[in-house]
Amino acid sequence: GSDHWPYCRLNPVFPQPARAECPRTCHAKWTPTALLALVIGLLAFPASAPAQRYAFKHYGISEGLTDLSVMCLLQDHQGFLWVGTQNGVFRYDGRFFRSYSLGDGLPHAVIDALAESPGGTLWVGTHAGLARLEGERFSVVDIGQRTAVATIRFDREGRIYLGTLAGLVIGNPKSGSRYEFQRVFAGPVIGLEIEPDGSGWFGNQRELSRWKGRADPVSARMALPPSAWRKSHTELVRK
Repeated sequence: GSDHWPYCRLNPVFPQPARAECPRTCHAKWTPTALLALVIGLLAFPASAPAQRYAFKHYGISEGLTDLSVMCLLQDHQGFLWVGTQNGVFRYDGRFFRSYSLGDGLPHAVIDALAESPGGTLWVGTHAGLARLEGERFSVVDIGQRTAVATIRFDREGRIYLGTLAGLVIGNPKSGSRYEFQRVFAGPVIGLEIEPDGSGWFGNQRELSRWKGRADPVSARMALPPSAWRKSHTELVRK
């Protein structure tokens, strides 16, 4: 349907020491059948060691992770691990997973993206829009249209960049916790990376574009095949 994304993004999980022994952060997507349990890699030796070894542990229903279709991961600044699934968000505190669902304010059960703002607020992209955590509940954020939000990025000025099924949307912070959103590019954005200064890159199925206040298609100049972004199952890599 129109609210489903024609791709799957996959990034490796890079473990770092932190509270609850969770990986620092990643934005990853798996197909539902590809992952039956959440796997967390723990760094076994110091970074100076010539070779790194990883210990793996599976987390699932017995720990409270009642949906095993993991779509995305994020570790916040406090060390909590947030897990986006096809049936809500879960927070892992090192012992147990606490679930957040539609009853907790989420606009849709399918979670496509997780991100933490520079100020420490958790933001969630779903199949039906954007939400942010306020206390122990989520609040829906109006971005001007109801659409799937698959990528969430921030720059150093606090602006929020959303890769959505309807296009690239940028939110400028206003007074209090309000944002003013504007769609600056129309069409599905299937990968997005933003630099601290607000410039960046995004893919829209058949074209790679450079963003510097406007979209500048670069696929032809970089001799990229036109089908590269439509067929790619990997997220854009920072150049």
